[in-house]
Amino acid sequence: MHPDHAGGASYLQRRYQLSIAGAEHPGEWYQGIAGRCNHLMDLALAHYVARRHQRAKANLWYSPTLKFTHRLKDGQTLPGFEDWQVLFTPGHTDRDLSLYHPATKTLYVADCILRVKGKLICPFPISSPRQYRSSIERFSQLQVENYLLAHGEGGKISQAELQQLQQLCPEQATSYKGFLGELLRKRLTA
Repeated sequence: MHPDHAGGASYLQRRYQLSIAGAEHPGEWYQGIAGRCNHLMDLALAHYVARRHQRAKANLWYSPTLKFTHRLKDGQTLPGFEDWQVLFTPGHTDRDLSLYHPATKTLYVADCILRVKGKLICPFPISSPRQYRSSIERFSQLQVENYLLAHGEGGKISQAELQQLQQLCPEQATSYKGFLGELLRKRLTA
């Protein structure tokens, strides 16, 4: 659970006795040494994005472990919001969830689709390009009139735009390790 989505979750859960829901998936997101390294990389990326958006410096540290009240499976309804259907839509991570509201044909896609400077883009990293393409295909099969994005303006997204996202998706999984390695190679050979 990236800091921009779950950074305050543990605090809010303790302070207000809130329920936290996450995907029914084995293991924890930031599990083990590699997971803790990813946690630090996610925090660094959050600081980088904040700086790019000229936000004031802030302490973004949060617990890498969340205590879920509800573990959600594909097709079930969201506890407390039974008119929203849970969709398992991996690709960006191995445990992404989207939420569909059939009555209003509204789909919250979290980080599966981003809009940056008015353009739709794939998220970074993409843990499984095949699963990501399948998730986008799943969106195209639903009757969606309004997309809600975690990053960028939502609204209508056409079938052509969804197909373009599938084409933009890299063939190989992307990771911080690969990104940093490529960045270092470019800096050292420049």
